[in-house]
Amino acid sequence: MKTLTAKILGTGLIVAAAIGVGPAKVHAQVIQACVSTSNGKVRIVSSPTDCTNNEMFISWNETGPAGPPGPAGPAGPAGPAGPAGPAGPAGPAGPAGPSVLTGGSQGQAILPYPQALENNMGPGNGIIYGPAGDIAVPMPAGTLSNLRVYISEPPDNNPAENYTFSLCTNPGFGGSCSALSCTISGAAPALSCADSSDSLTINSGDRIYVSATVSNNPAPPPATAQWSVDFQPAAP
Repeated sequence: MKTLTAKILGTGLIVAAAIGVGPAKVHAQVIQACVSTSNGKVRIVSSPTDCTNNEMFISWNETGPAGPPGPAGPAGPAGPAGPAGPAGPAGPAGPAGPSVLTGGSQGQAILPYPQALENNMGPGNGIIYGPAGDIAVPMPAGTLSNLRVYISEPPDNNPAENYTFSLCTNPGFGGSCSALSCTISGAAPALSCADSSDSLTINSGDRIYVSATVSNNPAPPPATAQWSVDFQPAAP
């Protein structure tokens, strides 16, 4: 068999190679060899026991240690956008929004002369000059809010004159007018008023209407009126 040999000069420096006779085996990661102590020749062996008395056994790694990591490369270009995902499931239905109740004087003067003691308007049922029992409408349980009133003629230019519109409940049955109200003043004549800050909670069967009153004018203009209010039903 042929054996790879080399001559070493100095400390571990291989400077020449020659062909000799003897067994040879190269391991995958560690190379083993015998070095002659007389002439420095090197031969590759399979085991330290292959060395003779006038040889020295040596070995070295076939692969050196890993070097330090190199610097990071530049960022690659952005990939194409992926396909759109599937549509998500439909969300639950939201609560019902408020409905709008409307009413008015149906073309009749809300404060006729001579002025009536009571001037009341029901939801869609016109006006009555007196107790509101005939026009008040029973309602399901819920909350009333955002009262809005529109009139056809402003008050006289009298700073002391006021038109006041109030949402009321249960005429003749222990009911009363609520804080849900608005006023049109003669100090700043206008054709509308609104109350967006107050509300009125009602029980099932409560009857509602809007009361109109005037102050400090025995003969107000024959204004007609329309009103609306939001109604949010109570949760089931």
